[in-house]
Amino acid sequence: MLEVLKKSLLLLIIGLVLSLLPLPANAADPVTISLVFTSDLHGHLEPFKPRGDEFDWGGMARISSLINKIKEQQPNLLILDGGDVFFNSDITNLYEGESTVAVFNAIGYDAVVLGNHDFDMEPRVIANLSSQAKFAILSANVFQADGNYLEGVKPYLIKEVSGVRIGIIGLTDQRTPVTTHPLNVKDLRFVDQIEIAQRLVKELRGKVDILVALTHLHLDDRLFLQEVSDIDVMVAGGTHERMPVAEKINGALMVRGGEYGKVLNRFDLTVQNGKVIKSSFRDYTIDGLIAEDQAIASIVKTFRTGLEEKMKEEAGRTTVELMGERAVVRAKESNLGNLIADAIRYYTGAEIALQNGGGIRATIAVGPVTLNDIYNVLPFDNRVVKQELTGSQLLETLENGCKNYPALDGRFLQVSGLEYTFDPQKPAGKRIVAVKVAGRPLVKEQRYIVASNDFMALGGDEYNVLTKAKTIEIYPVLLREVLRDYFSRKGTVSAAVEGRIKILNGN
Repeated sequence: MLEVLKKSLLLLIIGLVLSLLPLPANAADPVTISLVFTSDLHGHLEPFKPRGDEFDWGGMARISSLINKIKEQQPNLLILDGGDVFFNSDITNLYEGESTVAVFNAIGYDAVVLGNHDFDMEPRVIANLSSQAKFAILSANVFQADGNYLEGVKPYLIKEVSGVRIGIIGLTDQRTPVTTHPLNVKDLRFVDQIEIAQRLVKELRGKVDILVALTHLHLDDRLFLQEVSDIDVMVAGGTHERMPVAEKINGALMVRGGEYGKVLNRFDLTVQNGKVIKSSFRDYTIDGLIAEDQAIASIVKTFRTGLEEKMKEEAGRTTVELMGERAVVRAKESNLGNLIADAIRYYTGAEIALQNGGGIRATIAVGPVTLNDIYNVLPFDNRVVKQELTGSQLLETLENGCKNYPALDGRFLQVSGLEYTFDPQKPAGKRIVAVKVAGRPLVKEQRYIVASNDFMALGGDEYNVLTKAKTIEIYPVLLREVLRDYFSRKGTVSAAVEGRIKILNGN
């Protein structure tokens, strides 16, 4: 009897001890983690009203308010951004991105990947921003000339949320040198994103439970996932696309983040034993129905107040609407494109002026034209360049401008001092059928004085021919100051479409 009691007592003690030990991995309870993200903000910290819309959209104070509500229900949260975030508006450009960092710090972002337009300012600016950021700035495939990552930039981030280790790899489009200011990236190397990702996936897989690719690859995101295995989730920026549902590619779940803060995205992942066993994706429209987080609104207001007096200065007037919509300036002659090219030619005294349509970002309404209008139209810090081109080089330049038509490509040229005709039915590189300079046919052997912006002159948008041309002068003045000067001198403008660009068999 005593032996039986001893055995029973021993079994009881063993049972108590075992009950205190952690459960084996295969018995772990599922954990739900929410990835909340934005993408392609392009400096839209404030609400804005697109042309033709009755109501305004976006605004980081509204986004913050919504994030706070999500946090109340779901504390297991990571806040991410898919790139093109720091610049491209007056409230961000004039502060070199510091306004964006201040807002993101206050909201509590965890990680941001560098997009191509985050290189619209020099690397020193990115280094300065990273020193102020309380969040990680990521890019695994961008290197300095010495082989190191950009100062303050990390290839990946590992965060533990409720016991789940999440690895976040940041990847930037390797074609960035073509789509941002070439001078800013001349000392940087953009390495193949697939090659880098494959290496990092192997390195991180044993260290994390869930692997997230936070990318700014534009339309290469699907191709990327077909080539890179063992990624659980891709949060993709660059396309400006709003996705209604997650897409599964090669075992990974891909979601995209929209643009300009019009939406906040939420991707819920239920994780058990290092695997996503369930997911749910939705986005929230950011409009006036969402109350503002007053703390964030106050930060934005502080930056805005310092700009208001300067930005409301009247530079001139226009008697007509100056058309800068994407579907126009990247596909046909625009009266605003003509005006900007005319301003460049006037300022430099060149025979010809060229302006890539992708550098024109807004329309100007009839009436007073303010500095704010000009900054919205020309948000990039481009300078004016005057060069000497042969007729053959000029022809090659025009061919590059229309090579991807009818795609809305930023390389499409608005011009002054010449007229050109192209046939989109012909193969790329052989589409220009007629060019006249000052009313006379182009002569291939003749030399012409041509002004453009330094983005193009340094090979942006694949204007490689301009890198081979003789540079006469690089003006220290910014392009938007050239346009402001033109308005100031002219007083009132009435720019028109004049037949400078003709498209055969087109619109």
